[in-house]
Amino acid sequence: TFDSDPSSRRFDWGRNPLDYAESQIRLVEQLRATILERMVKDGDSWAKARSGFEMLLNRQFSAVGIAADWIGGTMNNRSRKGDPGDRDPIEEIAPNIQRRALAIVLENTMRDDAWGLDSELLHKMTVEKWWDAGGERSIFTNSSWPIHDRIGGMQASALSMLLNPGTLGGVYDGELRNDPSIDVLTMAEVIQAVTDEVWSELENLPSSSTNRQPAISNLRRNLQVEHLSRLIELSLEEDAGSPASRAMQSLVRMQLEDIGTAIDGANASDAYTRAHLADASK
Repeated sequence: TFDSDPSSRRFDWGRNPLDYAESQIRLVEQLRATILERMVKDGDSWAKARSGFEMLLNRQFSAVGIAADWIGGTMNNRSRKGDPGDRDPIEEIAPNIQRRALAIVLENTMRDDAWGLDSELLHKMTVEKWWDAGGERSIFTNSSWPIHDRIGGMQASALSMLLNPGTLGGVYDGELRNDPSIDVLTMAEVIQAVTDEVWSELENLPSSSTNRQPAISNLRRNLQVEHLSRLIELSLEEDAGSPASRAMQSLVRMQLEDIGTAIDGANASDAYTRAHLADASK
């Protein structure tokens, strides 16, 4: 399983791994919508809601990871000259499959509604604290669920799946390996797609917003800061000695300039968004 071939991955059950990933995400959404009724019976601790939500969250992220593997990889066949079928040892992953995988990652990690959070659920997600083997591990855990830290960490991991030099380098190699007539997924397309998803609010900020209903939500502001940090890190990579790394750096620097231009043209009424955009523009 230590290979660029996503079909050799463990735990992606089913004939089509992307179908399986999407089915897992649908299952998570269905179970999460009824978690307070399904997981917690009368007399039970509400801590079961928290453990159930965490279980579903991990299942969701596992499905996202399955999809991410299909970006920038190749199908590798142990073929020899003269074997029946005359297969190439290196087989391309179809562009539509890679674009579908990219969409799965973006839609199920970058958007607020991907996490299924609401006020009722968050007020129930506590922990049990007892001096025994079943509760002692939670003694020093905050009773309220750490929303921003938990979601922010997962979004940072999702950005790493898409914007790491290894994945982008694989996509870049695929551009040259394929005939120019084939509309392959390109490094420029991946970087742009992530930017478009992360900064989509800038296209149409509401004319009026408040600190309770900011133009850009808490989770999205955190995501945008993480995205900027990731782009800056990539743009300053000291060991960018390979052709793929140099191409990546030039594209990332262009993205930073484009984001800066979009930020400078954006206006919002609430203090959170104004402060966020002012800080990001620097």
